[in-house]
Amino acid sequence: MLIGSWGKSTRIRPPRDVDVFFVLPYEVYQRFEQRTGNKQSQLLQEVRDVLKNTYSNTAIRGDGQVVVVPFQSFSVEVAPAFKLNSGQYWVCDTHDGGKYKSVDPNAEIKAVTDSDTTTKGNTRHLIRMMKCWQGWCNVPLQSFVIELLAIQFLQTWTHAGNSTVYYDYMTRDFLFCAQECKRQYESCLYTSTTLRIWLRWLMWIRRLFAAGSAVAGSVAGWKLLTGADLPSIKLITVISAFVAGLLPVVYTALKFDDELGQVKHLAGEFTNLRDRFRQAAHIASQNPYPEFEAEVKPLLERMERARAAGATPPELCFRLARRKIKAGHYDFDVDDGRGETATPKA
Repeated sequence: MLIGSWGKSTRIRPPRDVDVFFVLPYEVYQRFEQRTGNKQSQLLQEVRDVLKNTYSNTAIRGDGQVVVVPFQSFSVEVAPAFKLNSGQYWVCDTHDGGKYKSVDPNAEIKAVTDSDTTTKGNTRHLIRMMKCWQGWCNVPLQSFVIELLAIQFLQTWTHAGNSTVYYDYMTRDFLFCAQECKRQYESCLYTSTTLRIWLRWLMWIRRLFAAGSAVAGSVAGWKLLTGADLPSIKLITVISAFVAGLLPVVYTALKFDDELGQVKHLAGEFTNLRDRFRQAAHIASQNPYPEFEAEVKPLLERMERARAAGATPPELCFRLARRKIKAGHYDFDVDDGRGETATPKA
């Protein structure tokens, strides 16, 4: 079963590799389940040994999820798979002791085909052009991610079904939109950091209001001062009494608790959105397109609602946030994937 760019008809010249699913019977799954250790690695090694009987002079090797059969101009990557009751497939993942990972190549092929039909062939053309750009410019972007982004972009692009006259605009606008998740992540990073700095300020201001009112009240009621006859001492007690009564009134008039609660909520919301957009850019973008779309759309809606709240921290908070970010306080080095569970089809 051809998958990847050959299965989706999005391959380019010169060919890079050919991805093939080799669907194994349920009995093979049962046989390997009786073993101990990294069962997925053992399965790949057995497939490699079988292929070496035919290609004895080829340096065949296992590589994470596939068995790589290199030829002079391109490689064939064979992925042993088990079909599941859901119609998806289990493929091997030899990392972290070994596990099976669920994939749905038919859904991926259907997503590309449906979009290509709707756009009168522009989807596959755009994907091929962007793959050539990715290879020529050595862009660290997977071909699968390019396909997902192309489908998403053409769903809303005004000229999606127009002729090749619009291809220069199409590539320009696609490259602009391809960075959307990253831009939204950076926007949330700056906003959440600014709000958290502003939140810390507000909490200190609230403490100062409470402490100032308590200290002024204590001074105004201190018997050592109230019993004195000096005019300056009496002035101090009067001012202290005035401040002790004024601060709570000002605090209430400013609706400080409401402001503090809103900033606290928005700081948490933009922090969550920051992490979710980062995960969408690095992890969810590698899922099947329907899953990627289902994850990103609610994030964009949450972003709009959060922005509508209209919180306006001081400019100095933003400058301090920018300084912290440029200093590398919020760098992420690792984005972990997720395992899958299902049941092979007997």
